[in-house]
Amino acid sequence: MMVGTAAKVPAVRADWFVATASRAPLYYDILQLPLNLNELERQIRADATTDIQQERVVRVGFSGSGISRFNRILERHDSINGMYWRTYDFDEPPTNLVERANGVLLPDRRNIFAFPLGPVPLADQPFQHAGGEAIFALPNGLHAYYLVKADNTRLDKGPIAIVSDPKRPDRAVEAGVSCMSCHVTGILPKEDQVRDHLEKNPRAFSRTDVDLVRALYPEKEKSLAKMEADGKKYADAVAKTGAKVSKFEAVSTITLKYEADVDLLSAASELGLTADDFKTEDQRVAHARRPRRRAASAGRHGHEGDLAASLRRLRTRTAARLALPGQPQRPDIAGQHRRGRPARKPRGHRQRHDLHARRAKSLHRVRRSQRANVRRGRPPRSQAIRGAHGLGLVRGRERRRHETSLRQHGHDHPRVGHRDGSRARPLQRAFQPGDGGGFHAERQVGCLRRL
Repeated sequence: MMVGTAAKVPAVRADWFVATASRAPLYYDILQLPLNLNELERQIRADATTDIQQERVVRVGFSGSGISRFNRILERHDSINGMYWRTYDFDEPPTNLVERANGVLLPDRRNIFAFPLGPVPLADQPFQHAGGEAIFALPNGLHAYYLVKADNTRLDKGPIAIVSDPKRPDRAVEAGVSCMSCHVTGILPKEDQVRDHLEKNPRAFSRTDVDLVRALYPEKEKSLAKMEADGKKYADAVAKTGAKVSKFEAVSTITLKYEADVDLLSAASELGLTADDFKTEDQRVAHARRPRRRAASAGRHGHEGDLAASLRRLRTRTAARLALPGQPQRPDIAGQHRRGRPARKPRGHRQRHDLHARRAKSLHRVRRSQRANVRRGRPPRSQAIRGAHGLGLVRGRERRRHETSLRQHGHDHPRVGHRDGSRARPLQRAFQPGDGGGFHAERQVGCLRRL
């Protein structure tokens, strides 16, 4: 943090740190958790596969969980720091919980009451889960949380179609903060429903499966006792931190408060102001940042006021530069006196000069190309030349020959015109005195007539 903030004593907001560090992937990074559940089990000294094979687990199967939308199985193991619980969560099964294969209806493998054994490859007919959650004890007795996919790879957010958190804005279960807000008292006690189903339907399973289900799914009293014992250990660990277990969890409460909208009183408190002072300061800043409008005089064009102001400034600067000796000099807009300096050329003079030069150069290239074609014996093709100030397109000899033939036969071509009003030259638009083309425009017209 010292390197990232470039400060000897880095400081961050406490609510920001709680809201950020309690969510994956930063939550996983702080606890240094691996990318796979199998590696995590090796770190906490838990062997889930061996425990299932040796029937040293406690399972609880039920439907209608508060977080998981469908069936769920809880499974308890022993770890180096006490307990290790993991869940098997299932996606939505079909309505009839069966699938059709070769004309025979078979129960769906997402139905834990028909397939209570698993996972793959620990049973001949295992259930088919979509993901899960892991809760294990830390060295200080507090709990850590881990979300996984079906292949036991790490997951930051659980799919909403499988699990959901109504307290989060997007209703997605996030590793860390969502688990803390749910497991306020530690492990939530749940009653098993699979063993009751087995006792009511013993013929639905083979004798071997019946014995294995009874070993993995103990009676309700035994499983509830395990959950209550783990909950008591968690409450003792919380008490050592100076807090106590209640229905309000500190981390999730701070996170929701940090992510909520800021009202007027909270914003003023952040700056150490009262609500009235905050309003006054906010209005002052908004007024200072408001763009100033330029005064425009009433007229045909909205920018005539700006043009008049520019002309007045130009006259002021010119008069100040050309003031005679002995006469009071008027300062320019910068407040400086300019004695005896010649008036500057009007703005845009250099740009207009460069524009005329570029157009004359372009016309010169066209004329040189036409002469080269004549020397090589090539017939002159129709050329399209863009004239100055809207001259338009001037056609080649073929177009003029066609227009001449039309006039000889008594037809008047609508695109023929000239300066004096006659219709003898194929120019689209006549030059007027106010066009601004000047000497260069007249030269271009002469050159075009000689093509």
